[in-house]
Amino acid sequence: MTSHCALFRRLPAGVVVLLAALLQPSAGLTSNMRCGEYLIERGYTFFEVLERCGKPDLEYAWDQNYVPGVAARVTEWVYEQGPNRFRRVLTFEEGRLRHIELRPHPKASLESLN
Repeated sequence: MTSHCALFRRLPAGVVVLLAALLQPSAGLTSNMRCGEYLIERGYTFFEVLERCGKPDLEYAWDQNYVPGVAARVTEWVYEQGPNRFRRVLTFEEGRLRHIELRPHPKASLESLN
């Protein structure tokens, strides 16, 4: 009988890393999301998302240095979908939607910490 460790040693390192990433319990990136009857996709502007989805539940921004001396403005909008559903986190770079990510809710709410 072969152990699981022996099986992983036979696989190329890239395959092991890919399997580990796929088996992570976290959510991930998606290419679109639905706001009511509208489909939101990467490439949309702030205004296009705002008019289709309304104001986000949370918004924050920072300057990201990709190359020394060159910064891009990154903004994340968070839409809560309900207590038993993943949050939608939209990442904009220079005003264009670049990523849509599904994130689980934290185990403890902020109210329970008080």
